[in-house]
Amino acid sequence: MSTAPSARSGSLRRAAATLVVVGVAVAGCTGNDGAQRPRSEPEASTAAGTAPEPALASAGTDEPTAASMVGTSSARTDRPAVASSGCGTSPVRAVLDQREVIDVDGVERWFLLSTPPEHDGQAPLPLVLDFHGLSEGAEVHGLTSEMPAYAQEHGFVAVLPQGSGEPVRWAVEPDAENNPDLRFVTRLLDRLEQRLCIDTSRVYATGFSNGAFLSSSIACALPDRFAAVAPIAGANILCDGFERPMPVFAVHGTVDPILVFNGGANLESVPGVDLTASSRKPQELPPADLEGAGYPENMMRWARFNGCARVPTEKSVADDLLMRRWDCPDGADVEFVIVLGGGHSWPGSEFTESIESIVGPTTMNLDATDAMWRFFSRFQLPDD
Repeated sequence: MSTAPSARSGSLRRAAATLVVVGVAVAGCTGNDGAQRPRSEPEASTAAGTAPEPALASAGTDEPTAASMVGTSSARTDRPAVASSGCGTSPVRAVLDQREVIDVDGVERWFLLSTPPEHDGQAPLPLVLDFHGLSEGAEVHGLTSEMPAYAQEHGFVAVLPQGSGEPVRWAVEPDAENNPDLRFVTRLLDRLEQRLCIDTSRVYATGFSNGAFLSSSIACALPDRFAAVAPIAGANILCDGFERPMPVFAVHGTVDPILVFNGGANLESVPGVDLTASSRKPQELPPADLEGAGYPENMMRWARFNGCARVPTEKSVADDLLMRRWDCPDGADVEFVIVLGGGHSWPGSEFTESIESIVGPTTMNLDATDAMWRFFSRFQLPDD
C-alpha cells in the first residue's frame, strides 16, 4: 500500500529519534525541522526515455546548485526504449516498499519494490537499484535516500535489495560469477524484467558506503546490464579497467569520519562489526587534500578508464559544494561532487542530517537523490 508523503516524513523522524536505528544507520564500510523536503515535479516524458531538463534551485548564492549542473554537460539520449519480456503482460499495481523474496542458489534473498502509480504495463520504465550500507539494511536505507517515494513521483521502478551476513553487508568483489551478491543482482534483474515492463537500456545502480562499493563494482562486472552508476560516500574501483566506459556521478564529504576522504576507514562507531584492536583506535581526521589520494584519486582513475581528459574542470556551485567534471567521450561522463565539510552522509537526507553526531554533517544544498536521477536520465546502454 502506498504511503502519503506526510506519513513517510513522520516515520522518518520517528526512526531518526530511535537510538538503535540511529546506530544501524551509520552504514560504514571498509575502504532542519523534519518537514518533507521539496521535490521537483515529475516529468511526463520520463517513462518514454526522454530526460528531464535540469532544475534550477537556490543554494543561498547566485550560483546554481550541483543538482542544476547535472544534466548539462552532454546531449541527452532519446533512443527508443528497449522493452523487457514483462511488457504487455498486465497493468502494474503501484506499490511502495513492498517486500518480495527470491531464491538465489538455494538461499532466500529479499528486496523492497516500489513502482509508480497509473502504469499500464505497456510503456517500459527505467529501473534504479539502490544498495544500503554496512549494517544499515534496505528498510533503514529507504529513509536515508527516500528513493522509493521519489521513484513513484518521477515514474520509475526502485528496488532496495537486502544484503546478507551479520552485520548485514555486501560482498564487493567485481566477479559476476563467484560473488554471491552479484549473482543476486543478476537474478534480481532477470526476475524484474520478466514480471514488470522495464526499459532494459535504462537500468541504473546507486548505493551508500558499502553499497557504493557494490555499485562501483557493477561498473566492472555487469557493464552489459547497467547504463550508469552513482556511488554516494564510497566510489571505488576494484578492477583494472572497464569493458566499456561507465558514466558515474559520485559524492564524497571532506570530513567523512568513516570512509576518510583521502583514504582509510574508521569503523569505531559502526555497531556489530568485529574489529581488530588497531582498527578500533579512533582516527583523527587529517586536513582534506582535494588533489590527493583516496576518493579524489579514485575519480581521476575512473575518468582515465572512461577515456576522459586528464584534468577536470571545477566549479563552486554552493558554499560547501565543488563540482568536478571531466571532458569525456559521449556517454562516458564522470562527475564528482566534493562536499566541503561533509560527513558520511547522503546529501539532502533529513535522516542523516538528524544523526550528525555519528556520521558528521549533511549538506542540504544538494539533493543527491534528485541529482543522480537527472544524471541517470541522460544515459542508456549502447546499442551494441
